Amino acid sequence: MTDFYLKFADEAEANTVLADLQDYSIDVIGLIYKNEVAVTGWHVNLRGADTEQFDAYKATPDPSTPYRTWA
Repeated sequence: MTDFYLKFADEAEANTVLADLQDYSIDVIGLIYKNEVAVTGWHVNLRGADTEQFDAYKATPDPSTPYRTWA
């Protein structure tokens, strides 16, 4: 299992890319706020098989301390 920290332009793009996923756990974060200011993008954590399919959507830089992680 691999954890992916993804960032999309908006919720609609995330819904389109993730619509047909099976065998993945999806945790929608949505907007992230730092110091009461929204960080750009729609954030989603994803857990499943390792793949390059999501490389274009990886949050960069990869968060060393993610906003939210799996329990």
